[in-house]
Amino acid sequence: MAASHPSKEISSAVSLVTGGARGIGEAVVRSIASQRAPVVFSYRDSESAARKLVEELSGSGAEVLALRCDQRQPEDVRKLVTGAHAWKGRLDHVVANAGIYEYGDGTLDPPELFDRVMETNLRGTYLLAQESFPHLKRSPVASMVLISSILARKNQVGGISYQVSKSGISRLGELLALAFAPRVRVNVVAPGFIRTDMNRDAHTDPEFAKIVATVTPQERWGEPSDVAPVVSFFLGPESSWITGATLGVDGGLSIASPLRRRRKGPRTPPPGSAAPGAVALVTGSSKGIGRAIALELAAAGHSLVLHSRKDRAGAEATADEVRRLGQEAVVFLADLTREADVQQLASSARTWKGRIDTVVSSAGEGEGTSFAEMSREEVRRMLDLHALSAVTLARELAPALAERHGSLLLNASVAGSEPSPAMVSYSLAKSAALFLTRVMAQEYAPEIRVNAVAPGWVDTALISWMSAEQRERWGREIPLRRIGQPLDVAQAVRFLASERARFVTGQVLTLDGGMTLKWALSGDSGE
Repeated sequence: MAASHPSKEISSAVSLVTGGARGIGEAVVRSIASQRAPVVFSYRDSESAARKLVEELSGSGAEVLALRCDQRQPEDVRKLVTGAHAWKGRLDHVVANAGIYEYGDGTLDPPELFDRVMETNLRGTYLLAQESFPHLKRSPVASMVLISSILARKNQVGGISYQVSKSGISRLGELLALAFAPRVRVNVVAPGFIRTDMNRDAHTDPEFAKIVATVTPQERWGEPSDVAPVVSFFLGPESSWITGATLGVDGGLSIASPLRRRRKGPRTPPPGSAAPGAVALVTGSSKGIGRAIALELAAAGHSLVLHSRKDRAGAEATADEVRRLGQEAVVFLADLTREADVQQLASSARTWKGRIDTVVSSAGEGEGTSFAEMSREEVRRMLDLHALSAVTLARELAPALAERHGSLLLNASVAGSEPSPAMVSYSLAKSAALFLTRVMAQEYAPEIRVNAVAPGWVDTALISWMSAEQRERWGREIPLRRIGQPLDVAQAVRFLASERARFVTGQVLTLDGGMTLKWALSGDSGE
């Protein structure tokens, strides 16, 4: 089944956004209000801006409430959360956005500045989570999003207090995801350089602004409106099997190599519109995750080029479902371990409608042996199937994708970063896919965005060996208390392929119900 339309992803849930009078927070408030969902936001000093925003949004029919809060003060945070809940008698979503950016003149910030930044950014976020959880856990759609920063994982000279506070927020997001599971999902959004009042000195400095645009693969600064749709994704049902994830919204800056050479020559201008008639190629779409992805993209308005190695009947069944959704579909068979087959598939896909907007490399298999038993031939086959076929598709289809400012997505796996000793060749191939995602994001920017999804245990043929009892036991071990479904992955791919993720590239979105947050000594999660 296709997911609900993105405009319904927050529905009537009540959201609380801290620091919502300006910048990223304001964009998030506007995004939520545009969906006719009630939203409360806090401000500290920007009373005039808060009042103006409430008047504007209320005038257009939105339900908006502004409350003053200094999140350094525990009593203020308590009153904010209590007031937000009392407004409609419920609280479903919390976006921890409020923060300050201050820096000293020396190598290290003065202790009083360090304390002030940590108290506002990190301790304030912790207090907000602590006060919100008793209300959130009563909601069937509870979700919390923490706003971190690219500086949580990339170092910058100066502003050490801010960087430490944002690193703490990213770590706090993971720990809250475990502590609050399965009742409340918690995820982290890490913006890059975004034009806001907070960094006005930076983006109005012509020299520094040019440096940022030059080193960012998408060759521009981000806008608050680039971040808001990503926050909305994590709040809504499309991400219902995602918790403890961090997604960078930074135009690829977090994965940009200092050795990257900025491509010379003219850039392909964006198409006049995201145009009806979009075409997507999805490999491995005869069943499982690939089929679910194809149907989600069809629901989003794509015609589909479907692929299977030899299961034409399965691929044609997918094509029939695509047509029932009102889109066209065509099927091609190809062995992705053979480069000539991959090249022919790309050529056929490109010529079918004369355009390609989205490519999803989803084909794969879960076979693999232990380290002691694996052979060179097996490793090569797995690399060809899971990683190198995506490279060939990218090379063959890059000109067509660039014309549409399209998107390339790889279906990787948590095994790429959490290797299994029982499936070494599979883990190695998925690790290569994750690496290549970051490489190709730099290679094909700014016209083509390249991202990956990394699913955990999903109910496909890969886990067909599990008995019902084993599936139930594994489900209990996952913080969100269930094994994933193909639709969970497909909805994430649909989001990443869409305009909503326009400033997201080179990122890996982990969707595993929080499974990889745990380790051998972590014990059980949450309630």
